[in-house]
Amino acid sequence: MPTLLIQKCLAPIIFFMSLIVVPVAAEVPRSIHQANKPVLAVTRLEKSWQGFPAVLVHKAKMDLYFRNGNTVRCSNWDPTQLSPTPASVGRRIKGCKVYRGQPQGKRLQWFKRGATIDVAFGNIGAVGNNWIASSTSRISGSNLRMTKSGWIAIGKFRTTSLRSGANGAFARSKLKAIKGRYFLDGHTITIRSNRGEMFYGFIGAQSNTGSNRIDHIYINGTHFWNRRK
Repeated sequence: MPTLLIQKCLAPIIFFMSLIVVPVAAEVPRSIHQANKPVLAVTRLEKSWQGFPAVLVHKAKMDLYFRNGNTVRCSNWDPTQLSPTPASVGRRIKGCKVYRGQPQGKRLQWFKRGATIDVAFGNIGAVGNNWIASSTSRISGSNLRMTKSGWIAIGKFRTTSLRSGANGAFARSKLKAIKGRYFLDGHTITIRSNRGEMFYGFIGAQSNTGSNRIDHIYINGTHFWNRRK
């Protein structure tokens, strides 16, 4: 068969093969400095009064302990932009305290580099988990879905961005709904959104007493738990 004829026959096949979308593994993030990776994380209950008349509310928070011997009492910051010191995260994240020594509380589980998990959690009473299957579905702010294939849909990811002002750089924090792929490494999480944006933060897991599964996930200052019994 003439070479030109073979090329014409193969051209449509090559074209259609190029349209096939092959799922890729979770992208390995740009390097997070070892000094900015927690060596352990714990959970604690924080009390606050909310509403009128005021009601006492307990919220579970994640504290992070780093190689420099500092404990950071907030987890809503980007470890590629800030460091665990009073002059960095302690100054630029509102209400974040940094002190010397290990934190007190229940130690959280960490993840092997590149590990994936399967959870459908939330932080209010209702539940739904069809956030990844439909590209048009709205992600509720209460929902977290992570799959073994490396996909994530999270309704509350607390992002931080640095801004310059008269007193130097400070961090602005906001909640963002994100769909994409995730990468775990110890107590750090990286998300590459479907729009190609990269987000960096912290994660810890916890099991209830007597449970052999993950029942709680803490991501960048937000607590999600298993609402199914």
